[in-house]
Amino acid sequence: MVYDELIQKFMNFIEKKYPEPKYYWTDIHYKKRCFERFGLERVVIKCLDNPFTNPIYILETDIMYWQELAMKCTNATHKTSFKYIYNALNELWDIVY
Repeated sequence: MVYDELIQKFMNFIEKKYPEPKYYWTDIHYKKRCFERFGLERVVIKCLDNPFTNPIYILETDIMYWQELAMKCTNATHKTSFKYIYNALNELWDIVY
């Protein structure tokens, strides 16, 4: 793979900063972690599906996508979950640069 070091960096960040949610967590905390991991793992899966596309480009497009959804959405629950994903992706962006 062309960008395997960067993808490995993404995966290490996810496992260190966002471990798997535990069943005994509060409902809100559990859902928040699930949304965060969903957004981050979605980026990694896209990177693995497109090995010759720069992962930074994939991350940028996902950040813009979730930000746009959070801005357009009127449902408070969905808006909050989109913001969780957007914030987690921004943290991932910070480790790249």
